[in-house]
Parts: sequence; structure tokens; C-alpha cells
Amino acid sequence: MHVYSLAGNMLHEKTALEHNGAITSLKYSPDGSMLAASDTYRKVLLYQLPEYTVCCLILASNIVLYWSVILYFQSHLCI
Repeated sequence: MHVYSLAGNMLHEKTALEHNGAITSLKYSPDGSMLAASDTYRKVLLYQLPEYTVCCLILASNIVLYWSVILYFQSHLCI
């Protein structure tokens, strides 16, 4: 997965993030401090922004991202 920034009409790659499977869903947290990305292996990785460091890994049986649950994991599991 590649993350880009937009400056005028030019795209600039910020970072490339590793996932084993194809990305099936992306969602930013309401406050913009995290990005959740799920893949075909039902893994949800939480990235802490702006560095895009992996904060948590959640194995999900249902790839529906509710930020109340994500924020619970952030406050209890993330380093």
C-alpha cells in the first residue's frame, strides 16, 4: 500500500506500507491520528500517524471497522 501527499497538482509518495494480502478496506480515525487497513487475510493493522508506524494488529473475523472498538484497542494495546 502506498501513501501519497498532494502538493498542487503533483502527487508525492510519503511511504509504502507492507500487507500480506490485498487491501480490502481503509479508514482514518475521526481525529486523523490513525489509519486502519484490513486485508484479504482478515488482518487489520493500525498505523499511528504521521509516521505510519504499526501500532496494533487485530485478527478480525468480520472486516467491519467501528472506531469505538479501534480506539479501545488503541488505548489498551498500542505502544
